[in-house]
Amino acid sequence: MGSRLRKAILKEYDENYQCYVARKMWLELRRGWGIDVARCTVERLMKTLGLQGAHRGKSKPTTVPAPGICQVKWDTSVQFIWGWASGWLIQAWVGMAGGRGRRPNRAGLAW
Repeated sequence: MGSRLRKAILKEYDENYQCYVARKMWLELRRGWGIDVARCTVERLMKTLGLQGAHRGKSKPTTVPAPGICQVKWDTSVQFIWGWASGWLIQAWVGMAGGRGRRPNRAGLAW
């Protein structure tokens, strides 16, 4: 059944413009081919065959930091202060905690 299932998946994938994702492929195999198989099996076989269907929406970009450069770290603080005459006051503070490392300035002091 393994080779029959692989052939069926490849044939359906090509016949449908390489757009079927695992769930739709699983439904098509059950309806059109009469193959009763678990959906996770179809997902696994599609992954091993290197098949990936079309996805809606934008793709999520991933970023990879450059080697040797630290990521910027932020510190934040929010305080709610009761003011007698004006009611609630909100004090917010945002600052960088590290950044790309502390480099000395011309005088040799860290800034």
